[in-house]
Amino acid sequence: VLLQSADVYDALSGHPDVFLCRLPHGVVAAPNTPVNVLEALARHAVPVVAGNLPARGRYPATARYNAVVAHGLLIHNLRYTDEALAHAARQFKFLHVNQVYSACNLISLPDGSFISSDQGIVNCLTRFGVESHYVEPQGITLPGFHHGFLGGCAGWMGNLLVFTGNLSCLAGGDRLADLLRTKNVEWISLSEELHDVGGLMFFQQNGSLGASNSIVPIGCKG
Repeated sequence: VLLQSADVYDALSGHPDVFLCRLPHGVVAAPNTPVNVLEALARHAVPVVAGNLPARGRYPATARYNAVVAHGLLIHNLRYTDEALAHAARQFKFLHVNQVYSACNLISLPDGSFISSDQGIVNCLTRFGVESHYVEPQGITLPGFHHGFLGGCAGWMGNLLVFTGNLSCLAGGDRLADLLRTKNVEWISLSEELHDVGGLMFFQQNGSLGASNSIVPIGCKG
């Protein structure tokens, strides 16, 4: 399912993590999420919680849903978290970070640790007692910017971590690959160039993750 919206500037117009925040069993969607995306989620019985405010214009209105909810945490700049998202994730611990585009900069791993392309997030998680690893984002493409971010290049499809491109594009790509091997994480690359596309989201019926026979992928062109 391709996501494309004229409500935000071009570089983010097709980014799922601007409009959607993934919960363990469903998604919180901005009220102006493109209709084709909402229809696809409905067809596959993925639970959707309606957000309060639209994703619109430029920062910070493009960051209201760009949070990570994983391992019992909601990680975001809490000054900008949409109230509907905060309510939907109320059972989790809230962890404030200065980076408003938290989802763009984070990958959660099955063992409860995280990888981030933002040193501030890594520092915050470390202080909170959460294992985290920093990877420099140079080498990730995002039109109009010097570079993109690591979380925007990846997404989980069941137990498989999918990257938009080859990790060799990163200065620290070998180190990242070694880390993933140490964590027993299997991954694939969809192309050679590592593009920040706002994350890759894969949903199964009822919002759960698992085998790929009925997965709904949500992404952008490119």
